[in-house]
Amino acid sequence: MFCWSITALVVAILAALLGFGGLATGTLALFSRMVFLLGFILFLAFLVQGRTPPVR
Repeated sequence: MFCWSITALVVAILAALLGFGGLATGTLALFSRMVFLLGFILFLAFLVQGRTPPVR
């Protein structure tokens, strides 16, 4: 799970650089911001899920 959370975080950071950094304009910037939010939410979800003990 930790690997998935790091992957989601990297995707979120890359999208943030494009969307918030001014490299993208218009529709691409909106898409980059949405991908950033999705990646950050997935990062938090995978991080929390990885810390809970597995159900037996």
